[in-house]
Amino acid sequence: MSQTKYIYRNGRGRGVLALNSHEPCPKPIGLNTNLQKSLLNSVDSVVEVKPALPELMAKYSYKADDLQSGGFVELTIKQGEKLYLIKKSHIPTSNPHWWEVENTQGQVGYVPAKYCLILEEKLTSLPWLENKRLMENTELDMEANNKILNEPRKIKPYVSTYQSNQTATQSSDLKSTAETKRFYCEICDKTLNGPQPYKMHLASKNHREEEERLALIS
Repeated sequence: MSQTKYIYRNGRGRGVLALNSHEPCPKPIGLNTNLQKSLLNSVDSVVEVKPALPELMAKYSYKADDLQSGGFVELTIKQGEKLYLIKKSHIPTSNPHWWEVENTQGQVGYVPAKYCLILEEKLTSLPWLENKRLMENTELDMEANNKILNEPRKIKPYVSTYQSNQTATQSSDLKSTAETKRFYCEICDKTLNGPQPYKMHLASKNHREEEERLALIS
C-alpha cells in the first residue's frame, strides 16, 4: 500500500494543504539476510551448561530389581564404580534410603543409599592457609632486605701509594742490612757481597795477616 506525501504551500505550516506528489514511502531498512541467519545460528548453538553433580563411589555391588517392587527404576552398580548423585531420596515415596544416581554411561536409576560413598573434593591448599603462607614469605623477604640494608659495610683502610712504596723500601733496607751484617768481617772492617766472596776473604792472606797483627797487639 502506497502512502501519500503532503506538503504545505506556505513554508511555515499555514495555509491550504495541497497534494503536490503521490509517491510511495521508502521501505524501512532491514537486517541483511546473511546477518539474520548468523544471529539465529549463534542463538541455536548456545549449549546449556549443567551444574556439576556430586561424585559418588559404589562401596558395594548391587543388582537392580527388574520387577521394580519398590515402585521405581533401580540401577545395577559394581563395587568401586564412579557415580553421580542426582537426588538423595525418592521424592514420590519420601524414601530417604534410596538415592537417584547416574553412572558414567548416562544410565539413571535408584540404588541403596548405604551402598554409596560421597567423594569430597580434595583441596591442595586451603585459601586462608595459602594467604598466610604468602604473607609469611613476604615478611621474610622484607626482613632479609632490611638486614642487607642495615648491615654495616666493611671498609678497607686507605693506604696511599707513597706509604706503600715507603713500606716496601723499608723492608728492603732491613733485608739488605741483615745481609750486610751477615757477610761483614769485623777484623778487616770489610763487607763482602755474598757467601762465596766472604769465604774467599776469610781464606785470603790479607785476612790472616790482620788476624796475626791483632793477636800480637792483644
